[in-house]
Amino acid sequence: MIMRLENQCYAYPWAAWMFRSAIWLRMSCWVMEGDREVIGFGIAQRQLRWWHLMNVCIAANFRAMGLGKKMTVHLLSEARKQHAVYSWLEVRPNNRTAINLYRSLGFRSVTMRKNYYPSRRGRLPAIVMAKKLYRKQKPNIL
Repeated sequence: MIMRLENQCYAYPWAAWMFRSAIWLRMSCWVMEGDREVIGFGIAQRQLRWWHLMNVCIAANFRAMGLGKKMTVHLLSEARKQHAVYSWLEVRPNNRTAINLYRSLGFRSVTMRKNYYPSRRGRLPAIVMAKKLYRKQKPNIL
């Protein structure tokens, strides 16, 4: 069901082996369900102090309902539970909806990755966005 959703949502979807690897490598994998169907999912991985949001996907007929934000917030909550300090993700430059969502959650553009996404015209760049998950706490002096 996840592969079906991935194939419906992306012109260049992840291959099945990538999902199997995510599970085998114990990445943080979450599924959203509605009326006995998968309507979204999110996959992230901790890499030292960093949390990589790798794939957030919401079915087309369930978009613009806040579910992408809900999944992303949940993944960031998992990052904090695992004591990650920073989070990053890649996003297509023409995906304004996703960019605006990530900005609303405190992500900022930090660089571009050339030749990241496959496309009919070759490979396209990705915007790399990052966010600090924890702020240094001031000591509590009595």
